[in-house]
Amino acid sequence: DLYKDSCHKYFIDTEKIVFGKDVEGVGGDAYQGFPKLKAITFLGNTQRIGSRAFAECTGLERVTLPTSMRTIGDRAFEDCTALSEVKFPQALDSIEADAFARTALKEAHLPQNLRYVGKQALAGLKMSSVRLPDSLRVLPAGLFLFSEIAELYIPSTVNRIEPMAFAGVFLVGRVYLNWNRPEDVDVSISSFDY
Repeated sequence: DLYKDSCHKYFIDTEKIVFGKDVEGVGGDAYQGFPKLKAITFLGNTQRIGSRAFAECTGLERVTLPTSMRTIGDRAFEDCTALSEVKFPQALDSIEADAFARTALKEAHLPQNLRYVGKQALAGLKMSSVRLPDSLRVLPAGLFLFSEIAELYIPSTVNRIEPMAFAGVFLVGRVYLNWNRPEDVDVSISSFDY
């Protein structure tokens, strides 16, 4: 137990993590709750970040994802309240539920290859700009739950907005819609969306 406690103490005080080229993925809960962690960099071919891998790392400010990143797991960065900078690589295929909920992201310019965004993935944020990719077809339930967005870009490819996608949104300054035929879009609005 003494060895385990000393290892935990050493790692919990870590301020920066650099993943080398041979790391294929980060497991679930791997670094959850490391309060002093400020920066994460991936140098190699990492393709997946597991569920809650970095959740509750309240000091985390910056994440540099590799060009090979394909999946960001559910709640991967949830409650990383200082996280304000993430550059999303073009290879990214999915961002799962609550992945960036309650972070400090100011912008989310999602890559054109992104096919899936989970519910509440961008919940509880105050963002200046959100650009959704042409590859996205559905805006999931609670996507922007309790968020503020100055500018939101929704492409013409979105053909379904699930109930409560905009629930509790405090402010949307401007919404840019590029729908060719709005009558083809399934917009389900409930009284809870306001």
